[in-house]
Amino acid sequence: MGLGIADRLNELGYRVFPVDIRKTSEVLEGEVKKFNKLRDEIYWRMRKAFEEGRIAIPRDMILMTQLSDVKWTPGSGTEIKGKSKKKIKAEVLRPLTKWMH
Repeated sequence: MGLGIADRLNELGYRVFPVDIRKTSEVLEGEVKKFNKLRDEIYWRMRKAFEEGRIAIPRDMILMTQLSDVKWTPGSGTEIKGKSKKKIKAEVLRPLTKWMH
């Protein structure tokens, strides 16, 4: 959400733990790095938690669509890499711009 939002939530008394998802993940599988960025690791862990029934979300179609739209590609070697934010935005905006014309 950004540091500005995290700061404001702290000011309002909420307990917030800002995370810089651009950082490199430190998770290894054996001797090999499993994820490229922390963002990829967090989404992967969230995916596993849904699969295992450890977390649930309200039946909000927009939220469910956004979370289920995260795509995975093999990175270099054995890394798991989430689709880039730039590619996701392009895919989401492309149909919208066609509809608007």
